[in-house]
Amino acid sequence: GLYEPKRATLGEDPLREDADVERLWRKVSKSKKSIGALIMDQSCFCGPGNIYRAEILFKARIHPDQLGKDLSRAEFDKVWRHSVELLQRGFREGSILTVDPADDARYGPDLRRYVYNKSRCPICRGPVMSWDIQTRTAYACLACQPLRTVQEAPPSPKKSKKRPAASTPTKAKKAKPTPVKRFRSHCVEDAASDMSPEMLTVKELKAKLKAHGAPTDGLKSVLVARLTALVE
Repeated sequence: GLYEPKRATLGEDPLREDADVERLWRKVSKSKKSIGALIMDQSCFCGPGNIYRAEILFKARIHPDQLGKDLSRAEFDKVWRHSVELLQRGFREGSILTVDPADDARYGPDLRRYVYNKSRCPICRGPVMSWDIQTRTAYACLACQPLRTVQEAPPSPKKSKKRPAASTPTKAKKAKPTPVKRFRSHCVEDAASDMSPEMLTVKELKAKLKAHGAPTDGLKSVLVARLTALVE
């Protein structure tokens, strides 16, 4: 049949009751890829996209660059638990809803996401940072999701014949986290009150400026700067 060979190439689906969590743990715990890359790897996790990756790792308090092999079993279990909870909630509601009701009441109002496309962490109010992991933007609060340093075991000494020194290949530089530049998401709409000026349309900018009694002429960049100066 076609099913089994195809299934063997895929990872575990948080929506399926027959997901093999132990099989996934064996893959993750041996991987030198970051957990941020593994969550988007369909041969490991089936289903989560970029929004879910950001929110799952925030809820688990794990840095996206933490290597799979450096995760403890307890940390992996938190990642899997939040993957199941969030994807099943999204399936039931027909929408990407990642914020728990208690957190919405405490840190809201209208808190739609924790860190995805956000400039501030709702928990500690620190900046949310972003950088690319395999061409997709990762998001994290570096205070709530610190990158844990893991001490590498020293290599065992081996006797071998000396060989001419080979040139060391240049490693790709990791992207440096930078403050989030927010955008207007069509996947998950922000509440109007939570939109920063650069996320608004020209019509919306002019309406807000008019409400402040401010001039409404000029290009969008001028309108954004004008409104930003008024609301800060």
